[in-house]
Amino acid sequence: MKIKPLKLTKEGENTLQVKTVWQKFIAWLCGLFYKDISDCPLCRFFCTTSNTIVTQPIKYKFEIKDKIVKVKSIESNVTRVELSEHNQTAIKVMATYEDNTTEDVTQKATYTSSDSAVDADKGIIRSNAEGSAVVSISYGGKSTTVQVEVYEMIEGHLLPHEPQNPDATLLGVDANHNGVRDDVERWIYKEMPTYHHPQIERVVAMQEAKAYQMALIDPTNKEDKVQKAEERASDCWAYYSASRDLPFDGAIEKFGNNLRDKQFNTKERLKTYLEYDYTLKGRVFTLTPLRLLNTSYCDQNINVLP
Repeated sequence: MKIKPLKLTKEGENTLQVKTVWQKFIAWLCGLFYKDISDCPLCRFFCTTSNTIVTQPIKYKFEIKDKIVKVKSIESNVTRVELSEHNQTAIKVMATYEDNTTEDVTQKATYTSSDSAVDADKGIIRSNAEGSAVVSISYGGKSTTVQVEVYEMIEGHLLPHEPQNPDATLLGVDANHNGVRDDVERWIYKEMPTYHHPQIERVVAMQEAKAYQMALIDPTNKEDKVQKAEERASDCWAYYSASRDLPFDGAIEKFGNNLRDKQFNTKERLKTYLEYDYTLKGRVFTLTPLRLLNTSYCDQNINVLP
């Protein structure tokens, strides 16, 4: 008899089916009369011979190699975020692989914040308190960062951070570049005395503080730009006073004195302002007629303010 190669697939006992030549003949003969030769008693008796063999433990040693494409870089859709306190925003993080394919990994990336003022996870950046933080984002061995600034908001106005050395230089610090020194801006919204309509008076104070800062920047009053800016601020207060029918209680004088004291709070700043003031020596100025005054003299429409 001839045995074909046997493939053993399991450990332990395996049954080996072996057929001789004459058994194959009987199986052929039974097939002439039966569709299924297992229905033939003769074939079942003569054609089936089972032998049991025992194998040794079969051990396979193999290694699976999966080609992994490495991350080449990751990138956020923003590099800087500005928020008010107790607010949040969503960002998106994309990974670029070495085969130049890309994937949105916003949900998979790891986020860490350098300061408790900010939390970040799964693409959501949340602000807890005024301050600054760097959010570091990592995925696949690569990283990127997002600078987050959290500002205090008063009456819809985002206040700049408290400057470290507000009086170190003549012009001080104006981090948000709105023309008003940051320490003055914070004072206007947090500490400045107000008399009748606080929100309007803060808006007028910001306009006048901007004009005062222009005097420090250009005490020569080139092309009368500083004087015109101060005149507009005065006309804005006059319109505010007339349109709201304010009493003659000295509020405008107290308002102006407080603002100047804060704006020109060092000898250098006061001296520079006096240099500007000297350029006005001998000149005559005409007040704008009350009937011509309107909200256009204000940098912000005060008619819509409470």
